[in-house]
Amino acid sequence: MLCDAESLIVRELFEKYGYSHQDTAKVYLFHKTLQDWQVSFLYKAGLKPHHDFLDVGCGWLRLAVALLPYLEEGRYHGVDATQRNLDIGRELLSTLGVRQQPQLLCDANFAFERFAKQFDVVLCHAVLTHLSHAQIEQCFENLSKVMKPGAMGFFTFYLAEQDSERSQIYRLADGETLEFSSVFVSLKYFHSLFKRLDLKWDYLKGERHPTGQQVIRVRFTGSPAQTVVPETAADLSTTKPEAKSAVGVISRRSERLSEQEAPGTYHSVLVTPGPYGVLELPRLRDEVLNRGYAVVPRFCSESDSVRIREFWHRHAMPPGKKGYWIGRSDFAMHALPGRHEAGGERWPVDLRYECLFWNRPVHRLSYEIAWAANALRNAVLGLPIHAFLHPLDGFAASYRPTRSDRGSAGVPAHADHWDSSQPRLIQNSLLLSRAGVDYAGGGMILALKNGHRVNVYEDEQMQPGDLLIWDQELTHEVPPVTESNPNDPRAGFWRILMPIHLVVSRQELWRPGMVDHPDGASESAPVCVQGPGVRESAGRAAQR
Repeated sequence: MLCDAESLIVRELFEKYGYSHQDTAKVYLFHKTLQDWQVSFLYKAGLKPHHDFLDVGCGWLRLAVALLPYLEEGRYHGVDATQRNLDIGRELLSTLGVRQQPQLLCDANFAFERFAKQFDVVLCHAVLTHLSHAQIEQCFENLSKVMKPGAMGFFTFYLAEQDSERSQIYRLADGETLEFSSVFVSLKYFHSLFKRLDLKWDYLKGERHPTGQQVIRVRFTGSPAQTVVPETAADLSTTKPEAKSAVGVISRRSERLSEQEAPGTYHSVLVTPGPYGVLELPRLRDEVLNRGYAVVPRFCSESDSVRIREFWHRHAMPPGKKGYWIGRSDFAMHALPGRHEAGGERWPVDLRYECLFWNRPVHRLSYEIAWAANALRNAVLGLPIHAFLHPLDGFAASYRPTRSDRGSAGVPAHADHWDSSQPRLIQNSLLLSRAGVDYAGGGMILALKNGHRVNVYEDEQMQPGDLLIWDQELTHEVPPVTESNPNDPRAGFWRILMPIHLVVSRQELWRPGMVDHPDGASESAPVCVQGPGVRESAGRAAQR
């Protein structure tokens, strides 16, 4: 364990406020270790600077010291039952020069509503370990009233086969004592509790806490919202079985879209799983169209991203084969004769890029995620969620799983110029790999309109399962990549590209001599497509 200068300051403050040397020494030894664990855990769980964060049992603001400079002003809220701890914390912040101010509450009855705020993420660290069963239930009941729909909560506890309690006493130098019960709870107890409270939860068995505590994650569902507009449900009811898998995807994945009361307006709020909670679409739209991009953390789980990567690895076809395949890298943009105008420059492009990369929705999980991502994109653009997805019988999923490795030449800097008849377009990219673990280099570099260049995957510290939404007019590139293990074909820079859908006829898309039509599909059936090979013809179709 590392005892740094900050730990020394904490020790001195505890002595100043009357704690005994025994208790002060324990705080001194574990301050930095526990702070590092808390920060690292929350970051991996998806805590972002714009999240409204609630720290239950914030104590002397050990976590606040690290999070206040990270969170936007006014986002950190802490509650503790002991005013002495909060006083120590305020002096600690002042001593360390932390400029941002926390929102604090001294309360022992879980009166979280006194903040008059709805929260995206709550951490309850080493608190359940001091509560009775009745207090634990009250805590969760009160949290359910102040957490945003889709918000996440993380709670540490001591695991036992059977529930038990014992007392733990902190002695102050002046003779005063602070007594806490120390509670060991079973998973059976949580199962019963959350069933009564109608909360979804899971046990994060692999998390290693410095003091041996365990962690559970709780999803706060909030009020149910309308999931699919009636027209979409009617369309889905008439389509074939594999397309019907999209029924309910809006409620299962990104995906709870609430329609405003005013007729003809859509989706002011979109509720996602994970810590991102409620997406305020006006803010998301502003980030995309003014800054140029936005990131939606945990659009799908990291385990889902691994499953997708495994599936496309198993079903990849070698270059030159007919059918639906993924590229082993971005080399396809350079391999064959042919030129594509982009960003005022001309550079080689593989003609196969125009058609063979358009994968049909043969993988249900990928298909559902593509549907949900398109629904979110439509919501950001102010369109109905089913825009560009009709009719579904002719729908070809417009996502392109792509893997870059050390054999890649990368994607040169270019901008996608569209016909003037087309609306403002934005693109989705779902990250499937972890920088520094699966690959080095690479990433998506965007040239923003303010002149800055950002490697958005690295600068935003994106994780597998995060969704990037970006303005397709921006100049963008992918630098060369080195995969972490050349002998592992699953390593490398994996992502799914989901450009905007353009509805054109199959005659516009499929040209003689290029590739067979997909599985007997009708030549006249409209299909959702995208990419450099169809932009010119799509523009002509739109003008007609």
